[in-house]
Amino acid sequence: MRIHRLFIVLVCVGLLAFLGLACCCPTAFPVGPWSESVGSNSTSVAVPKLDITYPVQGDVTDSSQMEVSGLTDSDASLSVNGKSLTVYSDGSFKGVVELQPGENSLIFTAIRPGGDPAIREITVTSNCST
Repeated sequence: MRIHRLFIVLVCVGLLAFLGLACCCPTAFPVGPWSESVGSNSTSVAVPKLDITYPVQGDVTDSSQMEVSGLTDSDASLSVNGKSLTVYSDGSFKGVVELQPGENSLIFTAIRPGGDPAIREITVTSNCST
């Protein structure tokens, strides 16, 4: 019985010591949400979000231009078919793109500095005769 109590005391003391050190020195005992980033030399930048609110896939217009809008990360650069659009401080963007008669692919590209791009493609049709 005495050995059993001694074992329980040692386990409790060890657990308390571990938790105490983990709180004071997270690099020594990486247990928690910080454990993935502590000591990491990774400089990867997340791909930005890219939500297109207008147009939607398959839209048809009688115009040779179409307004585009959506949301990305505020520190991202955004282009549509290579044409840069302004990204506002809240991450929203809005602009106008030129369309050719018939089917047009609108390729949206958002990229954060040092990161990989987020790319979305939407096909729209222009029934303009010009």
